[in-house]
Amino acid sequence: MGLPPETVKDLDIGVLPTQVMIEDREKPYRNYINITPEEVFEKLLKVKEIPTTAVPTQDDIYKVYEESLKNFESVIVLAHSSKISSGYNCALRIAEMFPGKDITVIDTKQ
Repeated sequence: MGLPPETVKDLDIGVLPTQVMIEDREKPYRNYINITPEEVFEKLLKVKEIPTTAVPTQDDIYKVYEESLKNFESVIVLAHSSKISSGYNCALRIAEMFPGKDITVIDTKQ
C-alpha cells in the first residue's frame, strides 16, 4: 500500500494519495491523508466486501506537484502501470499544467 508514514515524512516525499473505498463507496479514504497503510490493513481484516481503489483526484495530484515544486527543482512521479490504471495518464496531464517545470512521470509497469 505504500511507504511507512514516518519514511514519507522523514524523507520529505510527496505522495499522490490513492483513494481507498472501504464499505462506504461514496466516501473514499485518501491514503496518507485520512488513513494510513496500517489502518487499511486493519480494516481489511474486518470488512465483508473487498475494498477497491481509485487513482488520486486531479486536485490531489495538482496540490502535490505544487507543494513539491516549492521545495524542489524537479519532481519525479512513479505511477502505477498504465496498463492497469489511469493514474499514469492523469499524472501526465496534470504535469502539463506546469509548463517550464521539471516534472517527470514514469510508468512503473507494475
